[in-house]
Amino acid sequence: MMRVWSACGLIFVGLAKVPAHMMRTRRERRCANRDRLFNRHYPGLEVTLAGFSFGSRVGLEVGISDARVVRLIGLGVPVSLYDVSFLQQCQKPILFVHGDHDEFGNVEDLKTLISKIPDETLVQLVVVKDADHFFAGIWTR
Repeated sequence: MMRVWSACGLIFVGLAKVPAHMMRTRRERRCANRDRLFNRHYPGLEVTLAGFSFGSRVGLEVGISDARVVRLIGLGVPVSLYDVSFLQQCQKPILFVHGDHDEFGNVEDLKTLISKIPDETLVQLVVVKDADHFFAGIWTR
């Protein structure tokens, strides 16, 4: 199931867990949904695309190739579960927010990926202390 939240040109994509063999079909549907959303609600506007978990995996891939998307945000990118090597070609500013106890994306794996993104690309990593994949418990601190 896909959920899309949008406000002021920020598009947030969240997806339920999807088997890897369905990823291509889901990605194609996301592209079609993105086009409808952008063309109807944000024609001509700059867009920041944000996604959580598998939604970040799909959203980041879609966002790096779309000229309307100028900034990317990945929350809990599941770098240990899915191939995210496409990010090595990213030339758009990107923010990663990741829990230091994320069971689906080891912080060291994410740092290795970030080191392969072109130096001229603005990349920021925020590691949230004592947070798991779902950032459980951090909102009550």
